Amino acid sequence: MKIRAECVPCLLVRGLFECRISSGPKGGDDLDAREARAMRAAVKVFAKEYGPDKCSAKVATKVHRAIYTALGDDDPYRKIKRQSNGVARGLLPKARRFINASKDPLEAAVLLSVIGNLLDFGIPGVIDDPKALEALFDSIAAHGLDVDHTAKVRQFLKPGKTIVYLTDNAGEIVFDALVCEALRSYGPTVVLVVKGAPILTDATLSDAKAADIEKHVDAIMTTGSNAVGMDIREIGPRLRRVLFGADLVVAKGMANYEALSEPEYKGLRNIIYILRTKCKPVADGLGVGKDLNVAIFKGKGR
Repeated sequence: MKIRAECVPCLLVRGLFECRISSGPKGGDDLDAREARAMRAAVKVFAKEYGPDKCSAKVATKVHRAIYTALGDDDPYRKIKRQSNGVARGLLPKARRFINASKDPLEAAVLLSVIGNLLDFGIPGVIDDPKALEALFDSIAAHGLDVDHTAKVRQFLKPGKTIVYLTDNAGEIVFDALVCEALRSYGPTVVLVVKGAPILTDATLSDAKAADIEKHVDAIMTTGSNAVGMDIREIGPRLRRVLFGADLVVAKGMANYEALSEPEYKGLRNIIYILRTKCKPVADGLGVGKDLNVAIFKGKGR
């Protein structure tokens, strides 16, 4: 997805949020000084990288890396991610009851993973505390999916097929485990991909372990870096082979859409984007409205 002008203030607001939650070596100094350093670093990146032909995810990667360096903190969200994992695990019994009571366990699990996609912080208009998910869970579950292409996934649910599952946020990954469990029950090989290093609230290997997701997938790989979404220049050759050889890619969250909708990923055969449309540029790119729960299939399958 190409960056749009409204992405700039959104990224700056998120950068300010990172300044306020940072507990790194420079996190204890004066907030005004911290914010000034971070904003100077971010604006320098925009001055060099912003342009209508640039991928929003790649620009965001450079902006957040510059802010992290200015803060001296490689994971400002560490505390929020632990809290998100805890909140999601607390909701797991309710989530399993919801799936057991549903007519379509896969669709129900996908919906729950979209609910988990709200565990994303520093974005204007989105929840600002992991515990807020508890209050929203029932109403969003009752609302359901606004766009539901999960039926198109069923052609890949058989032995001999490979599904690559690109995760998004910590906490959310607890609900991703339910989707992986449902997918794998039909016989395909499921490969989970997490970030290679911390960025935003994205899940890493430690979050995958916290979610106890290993037993629901055949393998876990990392992107090899902390790029927002995924940067094809930074993933290893093994992941590249698995990714482009997959029968289906499940892409969770907005950043994975921003990255995978770029031309370098056109070789991917089939993708289902599963997310909450929390910003207008992503919603526009997908051809839907903002603040919707969506599972949108793009590909060569039926």
